[in-house]
Amino acid sequence: MSTVKCLRFIVIVFIFPISVYAQNFGGNPSGIKWRQINSAGARVIFPAGLDSQAKRIHGIIELLDTTTIHSIGGVRRKWNTVLLNQTTFSNAYVRLAPVLSEFYMTPNQNNFEEGGLRWDDNLVIHENRHMQQLANFNKGITKIFSFFLGQEGQLLANGITIPNYFFEGDAVWQETLVSNQGRGRMPYFYNGFKALWQENKHYSWMKLRSGSYRDFTPDHYSLGYQLVAYGNATYGEDFWKKVTQDAVRFKGIFYPFNRAIQRYSGKSYRQFRQAALYFFKAQSFSDSSSTVQYQYLTHTKRNNVVDYLYPVYINDDSLLVTKQSYREASAFYVLVNGKEKKLRVKNTTLDAYYSYNHGKIVYASYQSDPRRANRDYSVLQVVDIKTGKQKQITRKSKYFSPDINKDATEIIAVQVNTDGTNYLHRISTNTGALLIQVPNPNNYFFTQTKYIDANNAATIVRNAEGKIAMLKIDLTTGATDTIIDFSFTLLGYPFVKDDSIYFNAGSGYNDKIFAVSIISKKIISVSNNNNGIYNPVVNGRGEVLASAFTAGGFRLVKIYRTNSSGRREETKHLADLYTPSALQGKGAGVLYKFKQNEATVTSYKKSFQLFNFHSRRAVISDPKYGYTFSSNNVLSSFSNNITYTYNRNEKSHS
Repeated sequence: MSTVKCLRFIVIVFIFPISVYAQNFGGNPSGIKWRQINSAGARVIFPAGLDSQAKRIHGIIELLDTTTIHSIGGVRRKWNTVLLNQTTFSNAYVRLAPVLSEFYMTPNQNNFEEGGLRWDDNLVIHENRHMQQLANFNKGITKIFSFFLGQEGQLLANGITIPNYFFEGDAVWQETLVSNQGRGRMPYFYNGFKALWQENKHYSWMKLRSGSYRDFTPDHYSLGYQLVAYGNATYGEDFWKKVTQDAVRFKGIFYPFNRAIQRYSGKSYRQFRQAALYFFKAQSFSDSSSTVQYQYLTHTKRNNVVDYLYPVYINDDSLLVTKQSYREASAFYVLVNGKEKKLRVKNTTLDAYYSYNHGKIVYASYQSDPRRANRDYSVLQVVDIKTGKQKQITRKSKYFSPDINKDATEIIAVQVNTDGTNYLHRISTNTGALLIQVPNPNNYFFTQTKYIDANNAATIVRNAEGKIAMLKIDLTTGATDTIIDFSFTLLGYPFVKDDSIYFNAGSGYNDKIFAVSIISKKIISVSNNNNGIYNPVVNGRGEVLASAFTAGGFRLVKIYRTNSSGRREETKHLADLYTPSALQGKGAGVLYKFKQNEATVTSYKKSFQLFNFHSRRAVISDPKYGYTFSSNNVLSSFSNNITYTYNRNEKSHS
């Protein structure tokens, strides 16, 4: 009888559609104690324990708003900046509707993408520029949009008049101007366009502008930076202020941004963007000593972009790689004699990085919190390459860049805590249990780390000054020995082979491969490429493989070694690529003039500005007419709308 009832229930469920709704409990854990630093110019809201980071962010906002805002306008607006430390994402954003910025405080592990600056500095010098932009883009006709629609009205008008590539290109310009780093000084940032130029890919402007699902196109950050940097270098630091001020006023009505460029440069919009891209192209391959010295081992695919990442030798004749494409999710593949065998699809990851030894793969996968949108995890997964079976060995963790030892019994991974502290953890491969937390008395930020032997590892670290070094670290005591000294040169992706460590380092306009002796500390140059090559590995025959950035994706290459002696020069900052004179303008290096003032920390009540009306929309549905007023509080935990309508038939209000 019970079986019949069960079958009836199943039939009812599948025949009759049922919708279930539940309220959103908010993105942040309810137990967080919120604090704030509040001044006339900025409010920084943060979880208890992040006081020092919040004070620094608040102080840098005040500094930049008095030194760099002149180049986009002169209007300051008070922004609410919320620091989030429960997520594994490395990102931030600025928005209107409501006035809000959120900083995700877990640093990026990839030194070539974001550099070595302390993460709170990296975030604020970029995102502050967006605050300055939006504060100064509410003028002229845009202000009429704001009058009728509130903050959403400004967003609509700005979306019509200012292209997204300008927003991001201008923000990258600020991060490059005010610091000794910034993406404008990093070769990785230019790999995309250099790959297109090398392979004579002449895409239309609309394809570069909008992207493609078939071919690789650089993102709008890289595109925007080249146009912004060219404008600043050629026409002066007030060029974009004049262009954007005319654009947001809709001067010229149609295509006001394009018309403003023509007005102040003397070139048509088409001529301007062509000149900007050529300006960068002409300088990208000026180093005649950088020549192609490798053989491609994988092929490109028509109407697709395929990446072969992080090659590892299983033996001298077979390889393990991560392969992903526009058509295929990231997966592990074994390559033997040019043939590929799919091992298994990877779980969702924030970084494709992984390690292999003794038949076991370890990687960190992303895992969301089922209840809280602003809390997630990075957990360790172990894969057996013989069976393809996967085992999750940690729960609710924040582990990154794992490595596995020779007998696959132990893993070392970077642990990032919610208070900003950072450690190397030695973990049991079988159980996921923490064996040892390696001491970090110097408060370094650890990135990619590789075992040298059972007791020592080679690790790439950042310090509080934003400098990067390679250290040999004792995995019990935390004692370190410097292999490559601290400097602003970008380092990453170490690979240990006998008494040498192969690694990537920035060198002028390119990221190249070098090797350093653990004993003598002597550095030799291994590759002499004219675009980025990453993730070096070496087999028993001494053959060096890596992943080369191309217009068809990352391709596996065999390096013809140069083995020339090399010395990494000590520099105060990275080279001012492409626009050296403009990068010495007003505001240059101002980050290093920052002096921390004592800021008052007070509690922040979750109920503050619970009703925070920011936008309004017309209701036009004959015979009803009216307005809807929208409200969201700063912590995004309370959202509401109030609507007034008038029914012209019934002469009634509601």
